[in-house]
Amino acid sequence: MQSQSQSPYAGPQYVVAVPPKNSKATRALVWGIVCLLINPFALPSILAIVFGVQSRTTADQMERAGLVDSGRGRATAGIVLGCIGAAFFVLWMVYYVSQVILPRVSG
Repeated sequence: MQSQSQSPYAGPQYVVAVPPKNSKATRALVWGIVCLLINPFALPSILAIVFGVQSRTTADQMERAGLVDSGRGRATAGIVLGCIGAAFFVLWMVYYVSQVILPRVSG
């Protein structure tokens, strides 16, 4: 009979549940592509960045669990495209305000 201290298991074993695939990474990439084509109120850019950051966290968990296809590349591409789309949106807003709004206000 084995005693409690000689058990091969030191303590309770925990299993972390990870999703089988990272669908948020695909959403981030799709929203990143959309934000380069059309970007009303920078909403697609924001969605690409948010989904990208969330899916990077999921990718970390999946890689720790030993899954190969974690979606890290799609998530990173979504974040990068979302940032580029947001930068284009800001530049467009600066141009619009300086060329359209300010001349009407000044007169």
